[in-house]
Amino acid sequence: MREFVQKRQSMQRGVAPSLPQRLPTRSRPTLDQVTASHVQRSSGAPAALSRSQPQDRDPGAGPSLPHTRLAGHDFSQIAVHAPPAQGRASLGAKGELAGSDELFGPLKGEPDGGTAVVADAAPTKGEAVKKVKKTELAAPTAGECGAYSWKVRFSVENADASTTGYIVQKVKAVYKRQDCVGNDKPVTGIGTFPFWEAWGVRGGKVFVGDTASEHNADTYTDPAMGDSIGSIAVKGTAEFFPNVTLPAHMKARNPATQAGDLRSSTTDPALTGGTGSIPHDLTASWDCCGPLLPGAKERQTTFSNKR
Repeated sequence: MREFVQKRQSMQRGVAPSLPQRLPTRSRPTLDQVTASHVQRSSGAPAALSRSQPQDRDPGAGPSLPHTRLAGHDFSQIAVHAPPAQGRASLGAKGELAGSDELFGPLKGEPDGGTAVVADAAPTKGEAVKKVKKTELAAPTAGECGAYSWKVRFSVENADASTTGYIVQKVKAVYKRQDCVGNDKPVTGIGTFPFWEAWGVRGGKVFVGDTASEHNADTYTDPAMGDSIGSIAVKGTAEFFPNVTLPAHMKARNPATQAGDLRSSTTDPALTGGTGSIPHDLTASWDCCGPLLPGAKERQTTFSNKR
């Protein structure tokens, strides 16, 4: 998560002018306290999003965010990326890590079923096409002022013990944000887009890059964006490439991307022989500048263009 995603990495942020006060008063981060944590991927057993007040902590644990409960969901168990550090591409996160080294904790409970999206590709004569399939583990979860999370899992349809190759996803994210008086407020710390990331497929199973950890979830997620108006449009395109060798520039833990242990690159690997691509898109929008509507407790993120 992505990045997204996150999802995954960082950059220095400057201090922006303070924003005008408005009612009603809410305990939300200012724009100067916000960096993106785009599109993250997690592995391991499923858990929930976290939003906690900023505090002194281990830099590797990532920035804290306000509100431990948003939209009726418990966001207290998920670590977000560290604030930008010189020479490291951080937040904006789109990345899945192997084993217990996770960017985000898993969803609570095991996923049950889900909506599958399968690539449209013609089968070869006498053999079913082994194509990428996307299963939605849960509907997108809306937080406040741009905060959200969406988890899917990739697999290869018609895979068997002889199926090898890579599922490669191109990820592009566009962030648009303005403060409450109409000034552009770019979101920082999101790394470089687009980038390409790859899950290994061996013996018909999908793994986190070239590691021995099986793929669990590809997660798009971002934190709250403060008192602002804006949108985050994430577009992913995933495709299975059987029996392919990745170019050397696709590396695990690539500091230029948000892909974690997935092999990734900001350069198109220009692979051929794919079995058909599928979309993996979501747009999150918010307006946290007007007064709260009567009876409303928060300004929830809304979703569109989900595919």
